[in-house]
Amino acid sequence: MDFIRKALAHGEPGGNSAGAPNEAEPEKSSSEATAATLLVLQADAYDWAAIFRGRRLNDGRSIRVVQTGWDKIRVSANSPRMSPSFPIVVDVLPASDAVGGGCTIKPDFLLVRNEVRGALGTQDYRNSLFGMMFADLPSVNSLSSIYNFLERPIVQAELNKIERRLGSERFPLVPQAYFSSHSAMMYGDKFPCVS
Repeated sequence: MDFIRKALAHGEPGGNSAGAPNEAEPEKSSSEATAATLLVLQADAYDWAAIFRGRRLNDGRSIRVVQTGWDKIRVSANSPRMSPSFPIVVDVLPASDAVGGGCTIKPDFLLVRNEVRGALGTQDYRNSLFGMMFADLPSVNSLSSIYNFLERPIVQAELNKIERRLGSERFPLVPQAYFSSHSAMMYGDKFPCVS
């Protein structure tokens, strides 16, 4: 949590919109208008607002938590020359079972807890991730690491690098093969195999 506090302390203060889904009530004070906005992308019932309730950054600002899922956001990003103080705006759509409406936020920091791309073709939110990368939105895990994690061969390539560096005794991996397509597949290893 200290890492999040320190990282948020270096960002610029976000705006304050009411009515966001699963939003922590900031303490009423003069710093309310400058509360740091933490966007948490986790669609299940885990309550990040409760974790951060009453917490403050090192600079005294409160933390406003807006928690939602990838499917409930729309991202607009600008280059620094177009919008130097707020390069990103996120529209948070209301939950399908919500009584109130959504909101528009200018997040200072991002915490990603759900996958950017799901198993179904309709569960692909890379365009929202690209907008966050374009705006250079600070996050717990780097946005480039989240992007690289979208493709299993890239993750496996990084694991292979670690195994080569440390050795298979210290960092054992299950042997795997990669084929660019079915026509390139020439399996010459032991059976049984899993595809």
